[in-house]
Amino acid sequence: MEAMRANGYIRGKMVRATLLHGFLWDYACSLSARDDVLSYGRQDHDLHNLCVTFDVEGAIKGIPLELFFQVVGSSVIVEKGVHLRDLSNEEYNELYGTSAIRRLSLLVSILQRLKLIRRVNSGSSDDGVTSLHASPVYSLELKPYIEEPTLLIACSNFGSLDLCPDRHVMDEMIRHEFVLSNRDAIDEYWQFLEYTYAGVDLKDASHAFPGSTVHEIFGYSSWASVRRMTVGQKAAVLKLIAKVKFNEKLPYKKCKEISKNLNLTMEQ
Repeated sequence: MEAMRANGYIRGKMVRATLLHGFLWDYACSLSARDDVLSYGRQDHDLHNLCVTFDVEGAIKGIPLELFFQVVGSSVIVEKGVHLRDLSNEEYNELYGTSAIRRLSLLVSILQRLKLIRRVNSGSSDDGVTSLHASPVYSLELKPYIEEPTLLIACSNFGSLDLCPDRHVMDEMIRHEFVLSNRDAIDEYWQFLEYTYAGVDLKDASHAFPGSTVHEIFGYSSWASVRRMTVGQKAAVLKLIAKVKFNEKLPYKKCKEISKNLNLTMEQ
């Protein structure tokens, strides 16, 4: 693991999932020759009929080596090549072995459970026969949503959701819908997901989506990057939040503003 980290491997699963999703979005959109998934003049309801697909094998072969080391990881040192496809067969197989495939599969599973990608075939040929060498095809999901677990947190003091006096409000959980039409929208989605779920207790958010299906989003370690705050950044953050009440969570817009101004991640 230390050798992988020396090559740039990122510890946090959700940070790696974020980077992989951004790459897959860019890759799939480049296949359809669009800068944005939404063309000018396209109506929002047309997104239901828009299918931007990609095959995993082709995408991975096109991944930049630096990003591969960050997201998938490897202890192997490669001196030449810009993308994975630039390597010789021997180097490719050494880099993208069983362990690497397993780590990538976990990230793909996270993206599926977040409903950011959807599998549209199982690697079968036109006659329905499954090929051992066929690469599965996925489509980008362009209208994901996030539910806030705040109401569950408010009920947690009662020990059981059934004892909560506002149990009926569970049906009115706050839901945020996103339209992933460009990279700015994708960044907004991931920033809000991190803000909403990083550090939230699993029990409190088990009935909100995607907390109910993606347990990897809980805990600060899932969002941890290798970069640490400088002394100056820590001092600036403490000064900005000095007036915040104990145990009170900063509003999303305030967190976003601070992270942007101080060049920090939302997790930091």
